Amino acid sequence: MSYNFFLFNFFSKKVFKNSFANNNFSFYVKRRHPLDVAVSLSDLKKDLILRKLNSLEIKKKAEIFSYFEKDLQLSLISLMKDNEVADLLNLMNLIDSADIYREIDDERKDNIKSLIINTKVRDLIDISSYEEEDTGSIMSLDYVYVINDINVKQAINLLRIKAKDKENINEIYVLNKNKKILGIISLKDLLLATPNTNISKLIDYDKQIITAKETDSKEETALKLSKYDVNSIPVVDSNNRMIGVVTNEEAIEVVEDELTEDFLKNASIENIEGNISKASFLTLYKKRVFWLIVLVFGNIFSGAGIAFFEDVLARNIALVFFLPLLIDSAGNAGSQSSTLMIRALATGDVEFKDLGKMFVKEIFVSIGLGLSMAFAVSFIGYYRGGMEIAFVVSSTMILIVTIGSLIGFTLPFLLSKLKLDPATASGPLITTLADSLGL
Repeated sequence: MSYNFFLFNFFSKKVFKNSFANNNFSFYVKRRHPLDVAVSLSDLKKDLILRKLNSLEIKKKAEIFSYFEKDLQLSLISLMKDNEVADLLNLMNLIDSADIYREIDDERKDNIKSLIINTKVRDLIDISSYEEEDTGSIMSLDYVYVINDINVKQAINLLRIKAKDKENINEIYVLNKNKKILGIISLKDLLLATPNTNISKLIDYDKQIITAKETDSKEETALKLSKYDVNSIPVVDSNNRMIGVVTNEEAIEVVEDELTEDFLKNASIENIEGNISKASFLTLYKKRVFWLIVLVFGNIFSGAGIAFFEDVLARNIALVFFLPLLIDSAGNAGSQSSTLMIRALATGDVEFKDLGKMFVKEIFVSIGLGLSMAFAVSFIGYYRGGMEIAFVVSSTMILIVTIGSLIGFTLPFLLSKLKLDPATASGPLITTLADSLGL
């Protein structure tokens, strides 16, 4: 499979290069998805990327531009005129354009704002004003609603007008005159109802309406979509008035970003924006050095533990053989526990109130693991130093696995309670703590 992918990638790049040589770039673009074109263009110099983009119609240019990495988008915008930037933002998805607009230099914003079409300016400014972690920053204004005092025929006529500019009309929100949500009806229900039926009679008032506040964290909202198995969640302001929706498409991007961030933290690496292949030496260095230095000092405690017991180790030299085994076992058990808890906290499967009940369960699980590992290592202990060494090593294994597991289990909970990211309780950090205590 990897060989086929290599061939596909090789021939795709060859076709792409040939399209440049033959001046057939526009022909190439017509036959490729905008994402594929964006990926191919990303390898070129920025001035050449702009030349190629400028050879296309503005709509196609905006489609391709939306698939570039954010760093590349901002670099290209710095080389473009204000009217060119405004043309792109006019045609791009509102969330994508707001994301870019938020990063543009303040001195350029006012001029670019004046060049954006009036119907989009207010929405663009509203979305870009939210903090990047807020649900408001990822909500879409691309939704359909009707007021509750009209009938089915009037609602369908209204949809015919509104549907032209909307991607999703399968879910129709029924609001009162204050824009508060009364219910959600499907397009199917609307089409099957008799024309003179009042729209409010189609609402299932027993069904709970799942909403998200504009200031809720976008991760929480993404989890709600998954938890309640819905296609979209309406977003409300502080007065419970509907102001937008978050769809599965936006939620998937949030989850992907969060998983990437947690994955890096699990290796004690700070989050890296954009494509790692294009990150500079200094960026990669800075993202990794802090935690490595912290862990160096953490490992000093392990060295101090060995130094403290060096007389005991000298008298029982057979124990030295088991030091790496015991230390690694504690770290491995702790990493397993922390990974399980980080995942459970991230998905909402467990909360801080579950700590007590799960802590008791973890004690029994970790003791069971310790006993199993102690049984396995006891034979090696007996072979290396007799019954006394076998007993010491087995007893230590039970204690060290139990302690390591409980550290790995507890730390993500405590970080969550302190409003810190549980993923900070990464594998290397847990391993270092468990190693030090194990010694």
